[in-house]
Amino acid sequence: MTDRSIGTAVVFGESVTLWKPSTVGGAEIDPGKLAPAQQELLSYWVSLRRDGERLPAYRHFDPIDVHRLLGDISVLDVHWSDAGDRPRFRFRLYGSRVAEARGKDLTGRWTDEPGAFSPHVHAHYQAAFDTVARTGEPLLHLFPWHVENRRQGAYHRLHLPFWSQDPARVDQIVISFLVIRRAAN
Repeated sequence: MTDRSIGTAVVFGESVTLWKPSTVGGAEIDPGKLAPAQQELLSYWVSLRRDGERLPAYRHFDPIDVHRLLGDISVLDVHWSDAGDRPRFRFRLYGSRVAEARGKDLTGRWTDEPGAFSPHVHAHYQAAFDTVARTGEPLLHLFPWHVENRRQGAYHRLHLPFWSQDPARVDQIVISFLVIRRAAN
């Protein structure tokens, strides 16, 4: 498997890596990068694409099909401006286990509104959201998780783009959000 890293940044003194998992026919899913639940969701996403569509339609996404994963899934609505500027993102759904890990439910909130994320974290999340919205390609975002400046583990966030209005434009992003806890010393 080739390294599909598309960039790194330093967050809390640690390297953050953005990955593009391969989705051609659902093949080349690197188990070293994707958790089993994310492999399942990515395979489901691939299965929803119809007749050569680059993106699946959001109307085909049925939560019943992935009911075991729902607590770890968030859905972002992508709001494009008429001027074609950077899109804004609003949480249509914020999974219950995601809210528990973060300590707050962001359902209905804009990602750029005060208090949604710290400015430092927001910049990295926004970059991932923008990348998926503009490229229409899945993205795996690995992000260190800290509590009181001590690393507790990592967030593994798989972003999957969908269309609603126009098959050539991303209108929703389904995010699988897994917390990988660091082993206790």
